[in-house]
Amino acid sequence: MQTTSFNLNLLKTFEALFHCRSVTRAARELGISASTVSQHLASLREAYGDPLFVPVDREMVPTTAAEELFPSIADALGACARVIPTERKHARAVLIAMSDDFEFVLGRAIADAFKKRLPEATPIIRQTNALLAERSLLSRETHFAVTGGGTHANTVAREAFGFHWDCCLFEAQEDDEKRKDLTLEEYVERSHIVVHYGGPYGVADGYLRRLGLERSVDAMTSHYGLIAPYLLGTDRVALVPVYVAEVLMRRHPSLTCCDIPFPTSQDPVELSYRYDLIEERLMQRAAELLREILSRFDWGEKPSELRGRLQKTERI
Repeated sequence: MQTTSFNLNLLKTFEALFHCRSVTRAARELGISASTVSQHLASLREAYGDPLFVPVDREMVPTTAAEELFPSIADALGACARVIPTERKHARAVLIAMSDDFEFVLGRAIADAFKKRLPEATPIIRQTNALLAERSLLSRETHFAVTGGGTHANTVAREAFGFHWDCCLFEAQEDDEKRKDLTLEEYVERSHIVVHYGGPYGVADGYLRRLGLERSVDAMTSHYGLIAPYLLGTDRVALVPVYVAEVLMRRHPSLTCCDIPFPTSQDPVELSYRYDLIEERLMQRAAELLREILSRFDWGEKPSELRGRLQKTERI
């Protein structure tokens, strides 16, 4: 590596490009012009003898060399932040990985809390799943992860906030007004929308097969946030976390939920981060905020409890 005119600002630009995948977004995060970021990138490419970031589908994707460099550069910048007193004019990015169901209910609370109590940091939510969360933490692509389990490395801290229920979400028909629960037979008879990231089959399919049953799947998607249009005006049913069902039922009063008519396991709600991350004061405060937000929710609420609570609210 050549070291001519190499300085700390180049490493900051490298880190910003790695996280933002865009010259424009990196410039905005660093508070400098896009042309300056491009100049820094040219210096980095010359110093390391590698393109480092190449344009692919409107993003600047890191090369293999950049992927290998990033952990060391992130460590170096973290060490500098701990020992060099600076007056920051621009907010630090706090990268938080979570699946869209958690972002659905936590995103607004996180944005509000950081703005009010940690304005020197900007939370950046990155959608992922439990299978990929640990990898993103270990590779230092994210600072924190909120998942339904999934992290196991000894270098990763895990804090649990309870377990959450899943439920059946569907639109109530006229004959459903008095009886909102689905029997196993009714569940199988309905068409299904499946939210699943890891493949074509889920826990429900395994259980039904053992009984010699099979459900009819109309579509599969990897996100919960836009599932309501799949269900409205149809007899379709989807399995969703109770906290997602609450948001959707408030937005669409014709939707209802009930217990899943077969045994299921409850997923833990966990906040994960690398142990060494909390050596920095700003990240300590970010962790405190996230703990406080996660602690507010009643993750263990059952579908029947949610339905009764919403019905009581409607009567009031």
